[in-house]
Amino acid sequence: MEIAADALLDSGLAPSSIHYERFDYGAGKGRLDRARQRQALRVFLALLVAMIAFILRQHVIAAIN
Repeated sequence: MEIAADALLDSGLAPSSIHYERFDYGAGKGRLDRARQRQALRVFLALLVAMIAFILRQHVIAAIN
């Protein structure tokens, strides 16, 4: 499926027009799979940064009081 999707991308088809289901995006080696992996990683990193900021905020407030 990755080969077909990459061929469609190479022919000029927009990535948003290519739809297929995959249960394990980590196993995919195609461009769409890597893009979905990066998208999921960005969400995870954003949540991690928010959690760290919240923890640091709580420690700063506790140190002030």
